[in-house]
Amino acid sequence: MVQVGTVGVVSCHGRFLQSYDDGEMHASKQERGDAETWILWQIDWNRREYALQNKKTGLYLSKRDVKCVVASRAEPGLTEKWTLINGDQHHVRGRVAFRAYDGTIMGSHAPGISTGCGGEIMAADRPDPSVGARDERWPGWFSLTTVGRVVLVEDGIT
Repeated sequence: MVQVGTVGVVSCHGRFLQSYDDGEMHASKQERGDAETWILWQIDWNRREYALQNKKTGLYLSKRDVKCVVASRAEPGLTEKWTLINGDQHHVRGRVAFRAYDGTIMGSHAPGISTGCGGEIMAADRPDPSVGARDERWPGWFSLTTVGRVVLVEDGIT
């Protein structure tokens, strides 16, 4: 694994992806602290697989059960692998989507609206952002804000 950089992950609602100490995922804060900061790790360049480690807890973002996303694993394994999808390919510049190992896409509800997983973050069954994804407000779109230098060069993402 190669550490790529440190990022903030911002939902389509303009809120930062945040991990609580117990791993519950939220997207309701407009400012970023350590709980809203993620270390981006490159797992496999050829497969475009990455892992996200929360700066505050040190735990990795994981796809769990049918639709839940949590940050609860100390080491990355299969459920912590995420493929980044470039929004430019879907006419939504500057956005990315995160595809889990099982093909589902991470998404976000508006602040305060629970997904049934404890917070605003979930994984949808949509296998790709081809339907309805040309809208910046599609729940699967996120943007990355940098802290320091991040270098991602693939499919137009830098």
